[in-house]
Amino acid sequence: MKAVLAIASLLIVLSTPFANAQETWNGLKFGMSVVKAKEMMKAKGVPMTAINLQTLQSLDDFNLQLLSGQGSYSVVVILQFGGAGLSKIILDLDLKECRKRDPELFSDAVTQYVFGKFSYEALLGKYGKPIAQENECTSTDSPDYGCSAVWRGNGQTIKLSTSGYPDRGALIQYEAQDSQL
Repeated sequence: MKAVLAIASLLIVLSTPFANAQETWNGLKFGMSVVKAKEMMKAKGVPMTAINLQTLQSLDDFNLQLLSGQGSYSVVVILQFGGAGLSKIILDLDLKECRKRDPELFSDAVTQYVFGKFSYEALLGKYGKPIAQENECTSTDSPDYGCSAVWRGNGQTIKLSTSGYPDRGALIQYEAQDSQL
């Protein structure tokens, strides 16, 4: 009987991080294992490859739909893992792929501005007003169109950053607020 209770207790303890894991972008959960995250992304049509022991990167670009009817953007998906599993997700705008789609429409500065504007509006709609912001992500007043904004919600910190400089890109980053991840 003691052995059964010990095994039951161990199973509860081992399953607790996953039961409490916070869902984040595209159904991923902070704290999930490299294997589980890789399987989940493959099932969603985004095969991943290991860059090192703590990082997975998409083999192909993911078409990120930000707002309904506003088109999609090619992003590289990067998943980073700590001692307790998935801890950071980075969606890195692939400027080269955007230029391949439409070289005249997708200049670097314009692509970053539009990606930043639509990302900002999508994140604003989901998480409300950012807790910090540098430059206005929806304004063309800044000569380089660069902006950054930070939100907190649902156990995570979300950062949007656009540089406005050629080949520097833009990204959205989701990071677990729990420092143990």
